Amino acid sequence: MRNLWVNLLMITVMTTGTVTAQHATYKTIELRPIQKQGWRYYYDFKKVTTAEALQIPLIAMEDEQIQKYYNSYVGLQTAAGLVLVVPVLYILYGASNQYYSPDSFWTITITSFAASLALQIWSHNRMKLAIERYNTLLLPPPSGSVAIPNGGLRLSFRL
Repeated sequence: MRNLWVNLLMITVMTTGTVTAQHATYKTIELRPIQKQGWRYYYDFKKVTTAEALQIPLIAMEDEQIQKYYNSYVGLQTAAGLVLVVPVLYILYGASNQYYSPDSFWTITITSFAASLALQIWSHNRMKLAIERYNTLLLPPPSGSVAIPNGGLRLSFRL
């Protein structure tokens, strides 16, 4: 009897999911510019809590270069977090092998914090590059000027 109820519940859940998926409506939104001030990010002049929240507009642009910059940002953020685990691993390893040196611990701790800070700076630089590319593709060039194709230099003047 229990298996019957479980099977009926599973069938109900599966059919409900397909019915709602057929009637789903999609909302389209207009992409807005992103600003960066230090390590703070603003989308449409509203502060964003984390840079990861910008994933949706950055991916919505469907640009390989933006995707590459964003993925490197995520990878470097992950690496910065993992580097901070090294002192904990040293303590655990030292406790299990009866080997622990306070001098080595502080050297490892300071080095891991410095490496984490360097990775954080590098990752935010990659996010800055993604945002610059995003805004370049999103915003039209200022009035009276022409977009520069392929990054070439163009000089124009009037007599």
